[in-house]
Amino acid sequence: MLDTSETTVRSGGLELWTESFGDANRPAVLLIMGAMNPGILWPDEFCTEIAEDGYHVIRYDHRDTGQSSSVDFKKHPYSLDDLARDALIVLDGYGLPKAHVVGLSMG
Repeated sequence: MLDTSETTVRSGGLELWTESFGDANRPAVLLIMGAMNPGILWPDEFCTEIAEDGYHVIRYDHRDTGQSSSVDFKKHPYSLDDLARDALIVLDGYGLPKAHVVGLSMG
């Protein structure tokens, strides 16, 4: 059976929901969904297949999507640079210095 786990990674005052598949000791693959879409739009079957090929797969919800923190954009606007930093914070939350990155659309 494939190991899966959900983790919340903290970024400043934000909480970013993540889910991982496979062996944490294997090379990591970070899946970044397009803007305004939660990470679960990466199908479980897709994540599982990559993990079964020998990778540690991580998908996550951007801020303002899915199970991650909501942000009042008018009071606290954020940029693409902030979203890119969130991806690095997810990697830091897993103790990973690097990962293969797969993005969809703006991801």
